[in-house]
Amino acid sequence: LQPGRYVVLAVRDTGRGIPEEMLERIFDPFFTTREVGEGSGMGLAVLHGIIVSHDGVIDVTSEPGRGSVFTVFLPRVQGPEGGGEDQMSAMPRGTETILFVDDEEDIVHMRTRMLSYLGYRVLPATGPEQAMSLFADNRGHIDLLITDHTMPRQTGLQLAAAISAQQPDLPIILCSGYSEAVSPEEAEQAGVRRFLAKPVDMRMLAIAIRELLPERNRGEDEDTGH
Repeated sequence: LQPGRYVVLAVRDTGRGIPEEMLERIFDPFFTTREVGEGSGMGLAVLHGIIVSHDGVIDVTSEPGRGSVFTVFLPRVQGPEGGGEDQMSAMPRGTETILFVDDEEDIVHMRTRMLSYLGYRVLPATGPEQAMSLFADNRGHIDLLITDHTMPRQTGLQLAAAISAQQPDLPIILCSGYSEAVSPEEAEQAGVRRFLAKPVDMRMLAIAIRELLPERNRGEDEDTGH
């Protein structure tokens, strides 16, 4: 940890703890102690990536039988109040319907709020099965699919291919922490039009959405005379 001023967030639980031999591996991609189908092993890896990308550090201490403590250190930045809202208001907006899929409920909740703030109607799904059900119920009314790649039971690429087979003209954005897991050829065959690496920057996502939905942009330009 470099010298400086930090904002510190500590989260403590009272669970069964983490064995010492596993502590060095918990941030590794796909490492999980859960049963097959109960988790992707990507949650802590993605969290670690987000923190490191912001020049932060995460530390964990654990005692079997008594729980764990995760401590996050993020560099303190002095800025104007309300800066986050100002950044959001400056992002491109829209009113289309987006099917958003991720097996991490916190990510689904956060992205749904952000996309709704930008004016979109969001259909949130926490897995491929729910996504297919929402797609069937709203067929013809969904303008864009945004899906995580690494999910239990079915990957985002497989989900994209299944939906693209039914609606080939539907734009699809695939999000993943590990781009090498998907080749450009595989993505194209599955109907994927954009790939965004995790952690996904919200501004980049907002721009990608508008690049894939240009028809509405052209309509707005004509209406405003631009």
